[in-house]
Amino acid sequence: MILPVLFLLARLNLNKAFVEYGISIAAILFGIHAFLWFQDLYVNKDLPLLYYFSYHKGIASFTSALFALLSLAFISAERKYILNVFFFFAFVSGSFGLLIFAGKGAIISYFLILFGFLFFYKNISKRISLTFLTVMLISIIALISLNKNLPLTHKFVLLSDTYSAVMNDDNSYDNDRSTLNRLRMYKLSIDISRENAIFGIGEGKFRDAIREKIAKGEANDILKNFNHAHNEYLTVMVENGIIGLLIFLYLLFLPIKVVIDLKGKIKKYNLAFEFYTIIITSSHYLIYAITNAIFEHQILVLLYVFIITICVAGISRKLASLN
Repeated sequence: MILPVLFLLARLNLNKAFVEYGISIAAILFGIHAFLWFQDLYVNKDLPLLYYFSYHKGIASFTSALFALLSLAFISAERKYILNVFFFFAFVSGSFGLLIFAGKGAIISYFLILFGFLFFYKNISKRISLTFLTVMLISIIALISLNKNLPLTHKFVLLSDTYSAVMNDDNSYDNDRSTLNRLRMYKLSIDISRENAIFGIGEGKFRDAIREKIAKGEANDILKNFNHAHNEYLTVMVENGIIGLLIFLYLLFLPIKVVIDLKGKIKKYNLAFEFYTIIITSSHYLIYAITNAIFEHQILVLLYVFIITICVAGISRKLASLN
């Protein structure tokens, strides 16, 4: 997938401003779409892409969070005030979309990256960062307290109840199947991988292994149709073993290594856009992969390849022009 995208970018020679505006506009559209969906004003199957995000709320949450975080990274003291307002509005809109669609894994990833970003980002003072985070947390607590119908409120209540049920070995609890099934599959995946630790059971054989466990009475029948562990790392380890997992991790961390090696040259070569975009995108994928088989979704694979390739191509062009 990388080669066609790289060829396209080389032919188009996209300006980074085009990418920044595109991502920020997408964040705003996600916020608008989330509002319309939550108010039951819009569910249109004639527009497949938007309907897809309405139906797959986990992916909608993940994408809203990614675009929101990237929009925040585009804010800079060197830009015009009106542009910074636009990027900040995109950040708020994308964050709103995340909270409405309320995917738990995406929310965890979003806040971990947001805290880290505001702590290390030099274009925003620490005092402003603390004030911003305080206001945001108070707003979220107020949303949860005042609106009992908000999906985010419902998710937190279920998560709390599920945690209590797991800690108390309450097998009769079945209200939060999403979390329960993930915990069940995590345990099963570790058991299966122990039996085939080095090379795994083979690509695409996860479902067969689960059904074997069900036939032996070692797994709940509700898991019979799952073809992944809802965890990218466990799925790769089960199917490809420790060797496959190490190769997979190397490929995911490679873009981060590329920009970290260039850290001392960011200002000199004007690589801030590429640096923060790769760090945020890769981190978001790495964290979210703990709660979902993220590369099972073609739209997220394409998005990842597109964003990372844009940045790597930009770095290559800048370094080539300076040498």
